[in-house]
Amino acid sequence: MKLAEYTQGRENNFHLIRIVAAYAVLVSHSFVLATGEALNEPFVSSLGVTLGAIAVWVFFLASGLLITASLLVKQDLNKFISARALRIFPALFVMLILSVFVMGPTLSTAPLITYLTDAETYRYLAKSATLLTGIGKTLPGLFQQNPFPGAVNGSLWTLKYEIRMYAILALTWFVLTKIFSGWAHLFKIAIFTTSAGAGCLHLMSCMGYVAYRQDVQLFFMFFTGASFYLLRHHIEMSWRIFFAMAAILAASLMTRLWFSMALTLTLPYLLFFLAYVPSGAIRKYNQVGDYFYGIYIYAFPIQQAVATYWPEVSAGGMIALSTLIVLPLAMASWHLVEKPAMNWKFIHAKTSRLVR
Repeated sequence: MKLAEYTQGRENNFHLIRIVAAYAVLVSHSFVLATGEALNEPFVSSLGVTLGAIAVWVFFLASGLLITASLLVKQDLNKFISARALRIFPALFVMLILSVFVMGPTLSTAPLITYLTDAETYRYLAKSATLLTGIGKTLPGLFQQNPFPGAVNGSLWTLKYEIRMYAILALTWFVLTKIFSGWAHLFKIAIFTTSAGAGCLHLMSCMGYVAYRQDVQLFFMFFTGASFYLLRHHIEMSWRIFFAMAAILAASLMTRLWFSMALTLTLPYLLFFLAYVPSGAIRKYNQVGDYFYGIYIYAFPIQQAVATYWPEVSAGGMIALSTLIVLPLAMASWHLVEKPAMNWKFIHAKTSRLVR
């Protein structure tokens, strides 16, 4: 069967894959936040890449395919923008308010009045809430004595790139299909070219020919996901291909260089195969909430708080304690903030149709 046949419905394993990826980021960060040294993570010493980095690649691949599908199915720029904004910003705002005005005053070594009147507090809030120019990094007196000092929420750095890629995708589509409708065929060419160009740069960085850049990796993953959707009528979803790709990746474990290159080339197919082909009991997870985003945005500050209260915490202790705190927060975020925000989108769309 072709990928197109699987993408027609809403049944897939992306909920499960993304929560596993979000938890992988939590696990990965536990080593550096408990010890102050990223090289203490086992994956770095053996494969030259962190588990968290691989998880972020999974996020961007999935996002590239799903966001492109959403845009091309809806064919409406306003709906696309509102859907993306409602998925990202309400939960982000709530997390930032809790971080800045609850966790910050509680754990900061700065006097309360100093913390609340310091311009740094509000710069952090404004920058992290908009994501236009990146994220805020520190709050007055917060986490300064931790093994990984100062950083409040290091996970948020990827959201800047996520939003930029949404914008590039949407603007390219709008310009080439709506403003200059005769150029619609160039939309696919633009996406394929971006993916191929970023992929070549990434492979060249793996071989040491160009400088390593995280944004290039993320562009490659996102636009490769988009390319998979655009090529969905031509991509065969086969167990034979899946096992061949898995075998190539397994064989590459012998050296860091070969693993980095093999992962780049095989991860997209492996991910989308696992997202669509396995079915049955595994799909029951879809009945559970989509908690990945809450885990992703809450884990880092909670882990820093754990390191503050327990300076001698091990990586294993960090994983266990932060899980006990982060999972309930992620569940609350989904049920009280994210899902209602997404429902508001559908209610608003129905209301608009009724008014017209």
